[in-house]
Amino acid sequence: MREKSSTDQEIAAPIRVLAAGIAHVALRVETESNLRQALRDFDPTVILSDFTLPQFDGLSALEIVQQCAPEVPFLVFTDMSMPWWR
Repeated sequence: MREKSSTDQEIAAPIRVLAAGIAHVALRVETESNLRQALRDFDPTVILSDFTLPQFDGLSALEIVQQCAPEVPFLVFTDMSMPWWR
């Protein structure tokens, strides 16, 4: 799961509830190169992504996932306080 702040961790809490009781391993990446490496080495079954991050963004991550692992579901979440949501 990619989270950029403690506030994002709070926003992600409902997602964690979905995973409660389900055995899982999480891997956090924050850069394009880390994402590409994770897709090669980690073999995720689902990807959760924030829409914006200081070093990377969800749309770029989606493009990479579509190229490298198109079968993996990709979920984007974001803070509704972003200017374009108003």
